[in-house]
Amino acid sequence: MRPVQGNDFSIKQIEGEQDKQETTAMPRNKTRKPPSVRNREQPRKILSTTAPNTTADAHFAPVLSSSSAPAIPHIQSVAVLILTMRSAVVNKAWDQLSAVVDKFEAQGLRFDTEPLLSNHDAQAMATDGALYLLNAYGDAISDTAAQLCMRLIRLGCHADVLDENDNSLLMLASKAGHADLVEALILKCPELNLQKLNNKGKNAAMLARDYGNLQVLPALQRAGISLTPPNPALSFYQNKLQNYSPKNFDDLMLEFRRLIKSDHYMNLADANGQTLIMHAVINEQPEIVNFLCERSEVPNLRQRDHAGNSVFDYAAMVTQADKKAAIRSVLHRLVKDSVQFGSH
Repeated sequence: MRPVQGNDFSIKQIEGEQDKQETTAMPRNKTRKPPSVRNREQPRKILSTTAPNTTADAHFAPVLSSSSAPAIPHIQSVAVLILTMRSAVVNKAWDQLSAVVDKFEAQGLRFDTEPLLSNHDAQAMATDGALYLLNAYGDAISDTAAQLCMRLIRLGCHADVLDENDNSLLMLASKAGHADLVEALILKCPELNLQKLNNKGKNAAMLARDYGNLQVLPALQRAGISLTPPNPALSFYQNKLQNYSPKNFDDLMLEFRRLIKSDHYMNLADANGQTLIMHAVINEQPEIVNFLCERSEVPNLRQRDHAGNSVFDYAAMVTQADKKAAIRSVLHRLVKDSVQFGSH
């Protein structure tokens, strides 16, 4: 997630210029209507919309009549508001942020319409604003933060964004156990991919369970988010690679690679808590273990299954000495590389 930066000196400069040019402010255009259809730039990371919640109401702005449409604010007033908003977010000044959001609402400003649509700073705020807000609270999202998050989304901030660990807004809200925000995101943000996995192979329901926030599970499960989602890569492994023929191994591995890259299936555990790497070790297949450990998204070797066993525990159970040595060598090489490059 790109950090948001404030600039108090720039704010004062712009305010000074605004005072000088009040007499030349743009005339009011009482007949201009904001577009009723969203037309914004794609954010840096966007969730798939292949399975939207079609029963939810979109968080679009209402179409105003010509008599009620607010006048377009002076461009320098807009710049001041944007800089103030960014400064409030980076400094976690939530009262100040709430006051700026009040002004946005009162003046009919939205991030997905002009003049904000072509403003670089405004679009940066639209992309990362809601996400930065929730990440600032970590695992203890307050009611104030939840309300501000939804107000920003209603103003056109992107709801379909991911942090550096591929956590969505819904995942962060579920992890923190904020039931009202979870409900609001499910109902008001139909563009969200509810089935999204983070880079640890966890969806929103799994995070809620893992962090002990069972009160939000009913809403997540009603939305179709399962605690045991299907893993196409694991199914392919069990059906095609667990007992493969050497003559079609290369073709099988091409399809296996494609499935692993399609989502975070590498670390998505099955109903027993076992991942791809665990299955490959249990089946004593050093060539599959080596293949998995060479992927850009490496297996999570710290993970334990429901029986409390790690991949190293299963490696110790391998019966054939040569396969045990090969598997252990690959696993320890991955640990060494991960420590060296900070990737695990």
